Amino acid sequence: PPFNRPMHFPQRAAFSVSESLGLHGRGRGRQSIGSLARALHRSGYGWCRVSFENKLVRLAKLLGIRPREAPRQPFFLHSVVAIPLHATGFGPATRALVTEWLRTDKTLAIYAHPNQALAKTGSEAEQSAECLSEFLEQLRPERERDEVEFVTMGTIEQLARGGRSSGSASPVS
Repeated sequence: PPFNRPMHFPQRAAFSVSESLGLHGRGRGRQSIGSLARALHRSGYGWCRVSFENKLVRLAKLLGIRPREAPRQPFFLHSVVAIPLHATGFGPATRALVTEWLRTDKTLAIYAHPNQALAKTGSEAEQSAECLSEFLEQLRPERERDEVEFVTMGTIEQLARGGRSSGSASPVS
């Protein structure tokens, strides 16, 4: 969804007053992840990337409390596989996230916008093709030991629906 919205998802204690009231100028009809999933299902889509944060977790972070929580995993919502976004770009924060959850069965969804592939400066540089190459190279030993597997969002959908990729590595996309 545009701008990693909507993030209003009351079923998971994620509330966005601005999305609920339509304060972004994008209307109120698509303010919830539930309404997004229903629309995507009716249109024949099988998966979507979602971004939301539990407001209690957000409050704890604002207070300087860093609760360690497992990365949210793909789930079904109105017959669509919702894939929570965990990181944007391939910089140090993403590398730390992958390292932290490397030897687990967790799926991590990592995203970069194709428009940033040639970026050289600013936060967009972490989404660049150069940064992606460095990221892949740093994880080469783990990939060779089958400790990490890079897959597409479509593959995550297949896994969630009961298929299984080769190997026992945790999919990371």
